[in-house]
Amino acid sequence: MRRARAAARPAVPPALSALLRPGHGAAPEDQGFEPGSMQAVLASNVLHATLRISAALRHCHALLKPGGVLVVDEMTSRLDHDTLTFGLAEGWWRHADDEPRVPASPLLDVAGWRAALGRAGFVDVRAHSVPGLADGEQVQTVFVATATGACGTSG
Repeated sequence: MRRARAAARPAVPPALSALLRPGHGAAPEDQGFEPGSMQAVLASNVLHATLRISAALRHCHALLKPGGVLVVDEMTSRLDHDTLTFGLAEGWWRHADDEPRVPASPLLDVAGWRAALGRAGFVDVRAHSVPGLADGEQVQTVFVATATGACGTSG
């Protein structure tokens, strides 16, 4: 990650390549980010590893201008080899037990992500995954959602 960021620095302005740490509990402004300043936020395989996905999504929403876009790329089904591999990583089991997750994992399924994004104040939530597979069979899904002018409720 550090090498990729360093290689991108000459081409990507610092504000576009900044790294929000959603799992650390601090609000974006406490991490040096200006609320409502981003047109787009990309989160790839990171939000599931936060204590509360609802709080992480509210933080993402707070960064976005009204009409800004959140792109979330997440695993949406538990696979044994993923649990074996990533279950050893710090943060995999950090999640709170009061939010619905895929059993025996920190993941949300497609319906869970749609609901969580809606509760966080996102609209026009679209899921992109393997054509021909039902939502419950998707292993990886990319969600694209639009921020409203006000952040959603806790949940």
